[in-house]
Formats: sequence, structure tokens, C-alpha cells
Amino acid sequence: MHSEDQGATSPAKAAVKVQHKSIEWGFIERLQDLQEAEGLRAANKLRRAHIEYYRQIMKVRLAAQTFSASVSKSLKFAKELGIQNFNGSGGTAEFIADVDR
Repeated sequence: MHSEDQGATSPAKAAVKVQHKSIEWGFIERLQDLQEAEGLRAANKLRRAHIEYYRQIMKVRLAAQTFSASVSKSLKFAKELGIQNFNGSGGTAEFIADVDR
């Protein structure tokens, strides 16, 4: 995970259930980690600054880009490809798509 100064309320450790679907910040982190490791962008603007938003909390642009249709589609694509650690990301992808509408 990331720095220890995040405390127990870190979104990386939080999971929320909505209509029996799990929504987890960890899937967004994993998508960014995958993109960094592979040196590719899955048609989204997700960068390290989006994951470490707590360093730049007044930048609404980061939130808008994080909760965008392109990030939702990237999560769905990673799941469909069977990429490890994206099993169960459907609820998060669906939530992000709903927020972007």
C-alpha cells in the first residue's frame, strides 16, 4: 500500500457494499499500478496523483478524472481479460460509471 500516515480510514482499506455489490478503492489503485508496471494507459487519465489525492485535496479535476467512464471501462476490460486481482471489480466499475453520468 501507500504511506503509513493515511491511518485506518484509508480508502484503500475500505470496501462499501451497495445493492450487494462491493465498491473498493483498491481496484482503482490496482489499475494504476498495472498501467505503471506495463507502461501503458488503458484510454484513461489515471496517474499516481489520482491515487495519492490526499496530497492535493483541492484538485477537483483529479476526482472527475478518477470517477470517469474511461476508468470504469478500463476496470471492466481488465476483469474481462482475466487479469489477476481484478476479479470482483464489476461493482466498482459500475459505481464509477453511475457517478460519471
